[in-house]
Amino acid sequence: FQIYFQCKRYRSDRTVTGDDVRSFRGAMRGIGDKGLFITTARFTTSAQQEASRNGVEPIELIDGDALCDLLKQYRLGVNVTERSNEDVAIDTGFFEAI
Repeated sequence: FQIYFQCKRYRSDRTVTGDDVRSFRGAMRGIGDKGLFITTARFTTSAQQEASRNGVEPIELIDGDALCDLLKQYRLGVNVTERSNEDVAIDTGFFEAI
């Protein structure tokens, strides 16, 4: 099946609306089986509702957080360094007993 996608690079204060998703669906109507809408920002509730509306081509939404998670998971364009933290506290009772 054919998948069409749209990517939007927005600042974090900008959101993707239901109208944005509806416009994308209109552009792919009749030529795509599924859509993928990727943004660096967030999706509004109306965008999420529009993407999962019954009776029309499904559109999967990937927001900025999910995009970062996918890039890390598949190591695409990122270097991941795992770190661990350790807290050490002095046991003052131990030193008083000596």
